[in-house]
Amino acid sequence: MGAGQFCFLGVGGRDGVKAGDRFTIFRPYHGFNSQDMDTAGTGMNLTYSTARGYAYQLKTKGLLNERKLPPQILGDIIVIDAGDGVSAGKIVNSLQEIYPGDLIVKN
Repeated sequence: MGAGQFCFLGVGGRDGVKAGDRFTIFRPYHGFNSQDMDTAGTGMNLTYSTARGYAYQLKTKGLLNERKLPPQILGDIIVIDAGDGVSAGKIVNSLQEIYPGDLIVKN
């Protein structure tokens, strides 16, 4: 989905949502997967530097596992109509493609 399209939100009037409310759409970054660093084929356990050895690989993987990345901001939704448990909204701004299951937070 993208800007200009309508969508449904899993929150409504009983959650305090009303027409005109604005939500930010976001997606958390997925965790680090050491296979993302493979250079010699899947499952080969080789990082970008094959010359540094196993200790370097463990240190690099540990540092990457500890990183804390902010969520990806995807866009904004304005609530058009709020029912009891579900609302209809219009995506007014999108920075990336938005998928069902992406998260929202009320502004």
